[in-house]
Amino acid sequence: MDLKHEFKKPIHREDLMPVLGSGIFMSFTGGLIIGVLHLVFMYFLQFSLTWLFLLILAHLIAKRIQSSYQNYHILYSFLSVFFFIISFYLMHVTLTTGIYFISNAINTEIAISLLNPLLYFRFLNPLGANFFGINNILDVIFFIVGIIYSYRFSK
Repeated sequence: MDLKHEFKKPIHREDLMPVLGSGIFMSFTGGLIIGVLHLVFMYFLQFSLTWLFLLILAHLIAKRIQSSYQNYHILYSFLSVFFFIISFYLMHVTLTTGIYFISNAINTEIAISLLNPLLYFRFLNPLGANFFGINNILDVIFFIVGIIYSYRFSK
């Protein structure tokens, strides 16, 4: 079916509310937990399993959303992607706030500046200086894989 036909289907309120609740719950708790795990691995153990954790989170978000509705609507897949992006953002906010907190360099001005989402999605800018670096290319690839994974498995 084409995309236009999918959006013309009715959205049932008794399906939408559990999807929103599950997505918000999973994105906030998953983003915070993965942020703390990333902080522990990066700060104390000097290696990162971030993208593995994010792929697991994409799977958990998609499966939780899939189990929340009875009548599928394409909006639920888009909400799954949205909640994955929110959890990615919260993971980075938790990580950077934790690093500043551990180093005792946190103050109100820094804490407010850490909430800027452009800081965490800068790796997607194709005009950036480090866009074609190996680590950045891997970040972009795994970010896209996480989005595709959360979209496809929430159906």
